[in-house]
Amino acid sequence: MQFSERVIKVTWLILAGFIAKIVVEILHEGGHLLVAFLTNGYVEEVYISPLWPYESSHVIANVKGFYAKLLFAVAGITVVIFFCLIVTFIVMPKIRGIDRKFLVAVYPFLVWFSFWSFLNALGYMVLGSFKPFGDIKAITTMLKINSIYFLPLAIILAVPLIVRISDENAKMMEMLFPSLTGKKWVGPLIWIFAVLVTLLVIIPGSSYNFNGNFVFFLLLLLMSFLPFLFSTLLYYVFRD
Repeated sequence: MQFSERVIKVTWLILAGFIAKIVVEILHEGGHLLVAFLTNGYVEEVYISPLWPYESSHVIANVKGFYAKLLFAVAGITVVIFFCLIVTFIVMPKIRGIDRKFLVAVYPFLVWFSFWSFLNALGYMVLGSFKPFGDIKAITTMLKINSIYFLPLAIILAVPLIVRISDENAKMMEMLFPSLTGKKWVGPLIWIFAVLVTLLVIIPGSSYNFNGNFVFFLLLLLMSFLPFLFSTLLYYVFRD
């Protein structure tokens, strides 16, 4: 592979990751917007942050009625999970037979989309299960339930997604860079970014404002390694 071709592929890989992140944020907030419009709510403000997860996006709307408010609260996470499952388990397995030039363009975006939607929805649920905020706080307040119930739900959804996203990442990277073919560390590599995202969430000045609880920060940081460790264990032990 020529150097210029490698540079173009790396550049697109980075750019596709950023575009996918923004698309996932638009989907999340779009879910809230859709419910607000369908229930005749009044939308006061819509903000999509290019800096998420350091700075959170939001939709502020006046939605009336218990069920309308509940639907508004769950819509963002639900929409993102839906599209994550569709792209991860249906779209990506079916596109590998298309024209290679088109595949090189679209495959990195789809892998990043699955990754960011995973973090946007399931990361939200895990984080919110320990320290309720945003949608999770609204849902638990309305249903009068403990936020910790979101943790087992997130784990059930996370396990098959981690496996599938790791596999798709490995296939995508091998397609872009054939020299990586057969390298076991390639699949789990994408989950290192989950650790970096967690650091952005917990550092002072972020939108989440967890009041400097060091023990909580340390717990979150350790948990952020779990997808990487699980994926690595899968590749090096169970698929040896």
